[in-house]
Amino acid sequence: MDTKRSLLLYRISLVVSALIFLGVLFWVAMRFFEPAPFAEPPLQKSRIVFNPKFDIRSHVLFQGLRAFVTGSVEPGILGRPVPFAGPQEALQLESGQTSRLAIAEEIPLFGGRAIDITPASDGAMLALLAGRAGEGETLYEIRSYAANGSVRTISSWMASAVADLEPVRFAQDSSGLIWLGSGAGRIGTLTDGSPPLWKPETDIRLFSGVRQMVFDDAMRLWVTDGFHVSVGMGEGLTPLDIYGRMTDADRIILGNQLTQIPEAVRPLPMEGPDGLLKASLVPERLFARADGGMSLNTGYAILQFSSALEKPPQLINTLATSSLPIAAAPNGDVWAERYTDGGILRIWATGTRSYAGAPIPRQAVSHPELFASDRNALFALDYSPTSTVLWSTKGSEWQAQVVAASGTIPADTPVKVSIDGGGNMWAIFVQGGLLRIQKGAESP
Repeated sequence: MDTKRSLLLYRISLVVSALIFLGVLFWVAMRFFEPAPFAEPPLQKSRIVFNPKFDIRSHVLFQGLRAFVTGSVEPGILGRPVPFAGPQEALQLESGQTSRLAIAEEIPLFGGRAIDITPASDGAMLALLAGRAGEGETLYEIRSYAANGSVRTISSWMASAVADLEPVRFAQDSSGLIWLGSGAGRIGTLTDGSPPLWKPETDIRLFSGVRQMVFDDAMRLWVTDGFHVSVGMGEGLTPLDIYGRMTDADRIILGNQLTQIPEAVRPLPMEGPDGLLKASLVPERLFARADGGMSLNTGYAILQFSSALEKPPQLINTLATSSLPIAAAPNGDVWAERYTDGGILRIWATGTRSYAGAPIPRQAVSHPELFASDRNALFALDYSPTSTVLWSTKGSEWQAQVVAASGTIPADTPVKVSIDGGGNMWAIFVQGGLLRIQKGAESP
């Protein structure tokens, strides 16, 4: 028995030894036939050289801006490290006018969103901001952005999510008092350190959310919801009221013009006599005038109200030129778009001028919310994240300023623009972003 066991162990040891030998032989063969290592050459790093004296006019990106300007172009500065510090160089515009590059910069809100913007009585820009403070609560803030770059909080308050009292628009009167408009047509006031004090619903004749709030020189607050206008917290103007204030001659003129325009352009008639005329008097935008009055754009005509409200409004009949009104300048000039060919017209008291082929804010023409005015000029914004132009009226011409971005600007759609006391444009966006566009110096 012992002999057989020894023989078995001997054979097992032979098999194991043979396997080890074969493994060693295989490893030696693999090492022998392994390819020789190949040393890769070191990567060549591209060298980047920045020449601050390089003329960027030859760069392909800068050449893309040439579509907005004519004539000779001087070097410009793209971007800047110091906020609220303007560019130094100029570019030549049409008719010998010069204008420095405008600079755009996004204002950081750190998780908040901009709801509305309005010029302050001291020349700064006020922004109504909102941010979530907790479950079912919103933190609101009125923030002031001065021309010198300083920022301060005017007022802040906490509020529950109540639709009737959710502020969507605001304005400031000459005394510094903040007026708020809610998404349900309510009006309130705001003093430092106190929550808003909302007026009774019977004090104002609005039936939907506030869309615009403007003060005239008599410190009357004009508020519109896109169908009604409230003046001075008591005087209400519906399309029927506006119809009643017009002179008989103006009613006849506008009524006749409405029947002659294509049906695709006409408004849907209201019920009753002169239903088509009354439907054309729905208020859309308000523009303060330099003489203290207010221009009301109905989408089919401009009605100019003087500071004396008891006087009938003056009709600016753009339909006589086959055009629909876009905006009204502070001096009373009206800008309109021809519905026949898309041409742009400027209409004033004694004449009309066509701007076919001339530089105009083409994008803003289709988006009236991208027009704004101060008491000196009318402004417009043609906006995209890659090609933005700030326009302003100078005399009878539009002056264009190509916008260079300081950092990144929102890849979003602007929903409102406003002008501060320094003539700089501010814009808010669908997603609540806030952008400041500092205009360049104008030509003498």
